[in-house]
Amino acid sequence: MGLPGEGWRKDIFEHYLRGLKLDPRLAPDRLAADLERRAPNVTSALWRP
Repeated sequence: MGLPGEGWRKDIFEHYLRGLKLDPRLAPDRLAADLERRAPNVTSALWRP
């Protein structure tokens, strides 16, 4: 399975941001879009040895 494509990473970040108490000035969708742009190779899969 490959890395998530464009748009999928944003969805992943939005999922994890949903439960956080963020500064009211931060829009979760804009923050997720910014994180997606800054982390092109991020996946939500966890590796455990």
